[in-house]
Amino acid sequence: AAATASAQTFMVFEYGASAGAVSQVSVANLSPNWVATGVRNGGGDLELITWESNGTALTRKGSFTTGAIDNVGVATVSMSPTRVVTAAITDNLLEIRAWSVSSTGAVTLGGTGQGEFAKSVRATKLDSTRFLVAYEDVNGNLAITIWSVSSTGSISGLAKYTAGPASLPTITALSTSQ
Repeated sequence: AAATASAQTFMVFEYGASAGAVSQVSVANLSPNWVATGVRNGGGDLELITWESNGTALTRKGSFTTGAIDNVGVATVSMSPTRVVTAAITDNLLEIRAWSVSSTGAVTLGGTGQGEFAKSVRATKLDSTRFLVAYEDVNGNLAITIWSVSSTGSISGLAKYTAGPASLPTITALSTSQ
């Protein structure tokens, strides 16, 4: 006998907040009740915003805006409760930025790193200092780059791997080495 299917409520909206007109939103969990959003703001600039949840409201705690980015995606990765990295595309080139977040949510920009032609960027954390970025390269192939961020916010590219043709890549870490 077949079971009867019915609609189930699995997620219920509790509360939220607004950052104004944005596109290309990416969210990273910093610690319990704290998140960071990397967005392309209404002016076309990359902005990192921190938020705190108190269980009944979401409060904007800090933000920092950098220069213009292309409207093709932002990836935000929490490396620790005080370190965030973003991957975005600026003038068709991959750009990595490191950010520091204070205990009050204030945001400051750290180092930057630049890669090659890219689009459809996604990223994931490997461990507290290394992260992966996946994107479509100039030849339309999947490219995966490994980056590191130091405790001072310095960014370094470590390695690059390519695969066959791809579009709209995504990536997730299976462990600290895969």
